[in-house]
Amino acid sequence: MWPAPLLDDILTSLAGLFRNWFPQLWDHYVEMHQAVCSKEEYRYIDILAPRCPFFAMSQNFGPQAVSVRHKDIKNLVSGLCLIFVLGLFCHQNGGHVVLHEAKVLLEAPWGTILLIPSALVTHENLKILESEQRYVLTMYSAGGIWRYRDHGWMTDIEYAGLHGERPPLHESTWLDGLARFMTISELEASKVAQAAQ
Repeated sequence: MWPAPLLDDILTSLAGLFRNWFPQLWDHYVEMHQAVCSKEEYRYIDILAPRCPFFAMSQNFGPQAVSVRHKDIKNLVSGLCLIFVLGLFCHQNGGHVVLHEAKVLLEAPWGTILLIPSALVTHENLKILESEQRYVLTMYSAGGIWRYRDHGWMTDIEYAGLHGERPPLHESTWLDGLARFMTISELEASKVAQAAQ
């Protein structure tokens, strides 16, 4: 296992890529992270790394980390999952990442960093040889955290007990989430505007 300061640096650097390429979505995550961490009963939740707004991380140290075909349906549906690939394997023969709906097959060698909408896209990775090693760090946030905040810091069950019904689902939640994804032109314009300040 890595020393804690090194792991903090790695996680912070990985999160910085998210911030650079998806700034509006980053702001959405940071806003939620600050809202949760500002509540006294949740102050301990800032556990991944400084300046890292993801709420969870999975570490699959295999030694042959392979995921089966799935969607992460509990992740924030309009969010992203960060995947960091490590290990010693021939990325041309195995370990490929498959994004099914997009019909994409990606070679993912050691050091690959992917940001995918894991709650929306069915994904998996292909097997590697028995003699090879593949490890994965994955960072993500559950959509339920946003619902919990949006319903007055109550679970769906608590909300239903108070209001007599489950919390409503709003289309605006989805549309607001989609609006946080920028086109390359919009991203470029925002970077130019930042540099001019």
